[in-house]
Amino acid sequence: MVGVGCSRMVEQVSGDARPRQGAGRCHWGKPPGVTENSLLPCAAIPPGARICCWRQPCLHLLPAPITQRHQRVQVAAAGPDCPSGLLHLPLLLRGNWGSSHCSHPLTALAPIALHCEGCEQGWRCERMGVATAGVGTGAMTGGAGQGDYKAAKFTINLYVVNEPWVFSLTWCSRINLVTTDNIQLPRQINYPDYSMVEQLFYPFLVIAFCVSLVLLFVWIETSNEYHGFDWVVYLLTGYWYFWSILLLSLFGILVVYTSLLLILGFLLIREGYELYLYWCHKILVMLVILICAFFLSILCIYWKDRWLTFGLSLKVFAPHVHLTMITLMVLLSWPVAYYLVHLEQEAAQVAIGLPFFLILLFLFVVPWGFYSPCVENKNKLGPKPALFGHRGAPMLAPENTMMSFEKAVENDAFGLETDVFLSIDEVPFLMHDHNLRRTTNIREVKPNESYTATSFFYWKFLSTLNAGEWFVDPWKKPFYNMKPLSEADEEKAGSQKIPKLSDYLDIARKTNKYVIFDLNGPPPKHPLRSTYVRRVVDVILKSKIEQHLVYWLPGFDRDYVRWRAPNFQHVGRLDPVAELKKENISIINVDYKRLFHNGLSDYKAANFIINLYIVNEPWVFSLAWCSKINSVTTDNIVLLRQINYPYYAMTPKSYVFLWVLLDCISAVFIFTVFYFHWWRENLREQVFERTSSYTGKVGGLPHCYPLPQGMGSAFHVTDKC
Repeated sequence: MVGVGCSRMVEQVSGDARPRQGAGRCHWGKPPGVTENSLLPCAAIPPGARICCWRQPCLHLLPAPITQRHQRVQVAAAGPDCPSGLLHLPLLLRGNWGSSHCSHPLTALAPIALHCEGCEQGWRCERMGVATAGVGTGAMTGGAGQGDYKAAKFTINLYVVNEPWVFSLTWCSRINLVTTDNIQLPRQINYPDYSMVEQLFYPFLVIAFCVSLVLLFVWIETSNEYHGFDWVVYLLTGYWYFWSILLLSLFGILVVYTSLLLILGFLLIREGYELYLYWCHKILVMLVILICAFFLSILCIYWKDRWLTFGLSLKVFAPHVHLTMITLMVLLSWPVAYYLVHLEQEAAQVAIGLPFFLILLFLFVVPWGFYSPCVENKNKLGPKPALFGHRGAPMLAPENTMMSFEKAVENDAFGLETDVFLSIDEVPFLMHDHNLRRTTNIREVKPNESYTATSFFYWKFLSTLNAGEWFVDPWKKPFYNMKPLSEADEEKAGSQKIPKLSDYLDIARKTNKYVIFDLNGPPPKHPLRSTYVRRVVDVILKSKIEQHLVYWLPGFDRDYVRWRAPNFQHVGRLDPVAELKKENISIINVDYKRLFHNGLSDYKAANFIINLYIVNEPWVFSLAWCSKINSVTTDNIVLLRQINYPYYAMTPKSYVFLWVLLDCISAVFIFTVFYFHWWRENLREQVFERTSSYTGKVGGLPHCYPLPQGMGSAFHVTDKC
């Protein structure tokens, strides 16, 4: 088809025909000057062909399968006396294979770029009896008989092709040859530039990966809220399921999918190919962006507390995230250095290099400007926070049952937390939800009244309901990380009943445990609508529990409570310090997310006793410990009682040592990576300069490379010019 160098030519031969003398010459008898990329890496291999073709010299080439239709091409090492063999990278992600317009490169010849000085009219020569027509790009690509020339088996040369988009169009149109003033053009294009849509999809892929990773990280960090999220979804849908774990799995799948596409796409682009995804991948990438945008908007609008939890997690993980990010930047230095060395445009170098070095500099100095309570000396660490069992021990027994409180006592709970309602006949009992559907068998006993408010039932009926069968049902268990129950515990849990407030106070009195509870006011038309606090105080006093063991949380009718039970310990909410002091309150019970963002230091300075709810994850408990919190309310009492030292804590000296050490190692490594790429590129340029003028014979290579059987034509290497 076209000569390489000056003496050895590559030409196509049909059947047993022999190469013709003078094949490939220009009309004035001189072999055409051809770029070092005489056949681009995407040149086609006709079905059943043997091929021997060359490209520019390089230091190494990796053999790779061509496609499922082609065997592996054997290659020789490159060097001054041995040009590199042509390889075809398996393009795993590309679509539109074999289409009528933009064919896959393995089914269409790449244009061969010629640099013909003084040949204004193109070629006028014969090659194996096929005429060559020289025409302008506007005439041929504009529809002026392109199909007729192809049907007549003309070899087409277009002039003058200097822009990448024109070269890509000729490639997609299966043009054989182009004449160009920009002899470096074929080196710069290894795949047709189909459209701006194709170019935009790699940024979209990067965006999809980033937003899915952020969403996954936020969801993992807010694992302390999984049970609350499942409960809210249950209230909306009426079905109990681990919705939080389902979403966690979904976000994980999105991250894995986009990361695989991103890595494979990066490898393709690194080898000089465009991404060109299948349409199914394009649709899925856009779908990932939409899904992540939807859930992030939901979190921003309806679940802002998640962002508070995410911010708190940084207080614990910030030192470890910082060290991890430096390691990640070291890994990224390799591709960044590669592109900075190979890019020729200064604007592109600045666009890639400047953000990289600014982020790296920020990571090197950021520890000077941040504070983490978990970076603290051991002698300054406060005592371990005490544990209140939230509704008892709900991971070991049905919540708000006597078995649950017994399990909490067995696990050394400091106190017992619960929720109190009053029946229509003025009996205080324990229940969390405002109806009985989730934790009792009301739907089996009275399905028509399953949505009736809890306080509108008589105690005689409430005492007959089963409050434990739901707990042993595998489809209704409240926590995904619950341990299996023993046979005895499973039988006991399945027979639990709704307890009265007096039963709860009795176990606290016998075990000398503190009690704290939310008192739910009766709905309108209830007989105790205005006097429910007084009724509950009477029940507490009749239980004979020591008054100092009662953490009184309800704010309604507090003056009466102080008069009737002067030794109750009154507990406030997250109110201003001055207002709490005015009401003579020295204990606060607050949501852990809001306290850390609303002046923890002010409450500590005023010597308030602080109880946080609900703390289930070790990292939240560790943060509370490092922040010198007095007690926490937890569902996971078994795990937290086993923690003897805060997770993720380190001393300031240890952190500074790791920080300085990692900064120095990373700086040396990144400098070495950049120097290596610069040195290798210089070496390649030197090799190319030595081999670009090589005109001798290529020794040590076979006559041709065999491909699948059944071929009717071959590419031969010949000395005839």
